[in-house]
Amino acid sequence: MRVIEMACDMIDAVDGMRRSTRWNVRIRVGVHIGNALAGTMGTKGLYHAKIRPAPEYSLPHEQWFTTADILEQELGLDDQPRLLMLHEQEDRARLHAIWARTDLETMTLRPDSFTYRAHERAARAIEAALGHETVPGRHDSGISDPGAAP
Repeated sequence: MRVIEMACDMIDAVDGMRRSTRWNVRIRVGVHIGNALAGTMGTKGLYHAKIRPAPEYSLPHEQWFTTADILEQELGLDDQPRLLMLHEQEDRARLHAIWARTDLETMTLRPDSFTYRAHERAARAIEAALGHETVPGRHDSGISDPGAAP
């Protein structure tokens, strides 16, 4: 049942992107039921993030991938399957990134709670990597503490 819920979450995520971007994007999900999927815990199998730089920054195509790579690493979603969709809305580019949270080795979901600090760490790393001005975030105070929760 959890696998079907994850498949429905994938369809809902793409449907939400289609509505917000007005792109004609469709997804078809196949579900395999078997012993390999019995250990998955949780109900939300996807993680969705939007990356939208300030209007004064225009990123070359390869820098969009850099931003997703940095966020992926900070969220602990390295090597997880992902979907990246770059589009313009209201004359401003933005990137939607969706990661599968299921760790195929352990058949459990990668954690997705309390990601504020991970997003702040990613924002600081992206700003540094791309040479952008640092814009302090409200969760910055916890990212310099090595003992702070991720």
